[in-house]
Amino acid sequence: MAESLGVAVIGAGMAGKAHAAAYRTASALYSPCFRRCASCRSGT
Repeated sequence: MAESLGVAVIGAGMAGKAHAAAYRTASALYSPCFRRCASCRSGT
């Protein structure tokens, strides 16, 4: 298994909610060592 897992939370409305839900539940599917980090970019 990979040392790290990159997850992009993108979209608005239904797509944004689905990506956010997947991000929140990723630790249930992967090892307990899954570490969350946040990066935010706004604008173009």
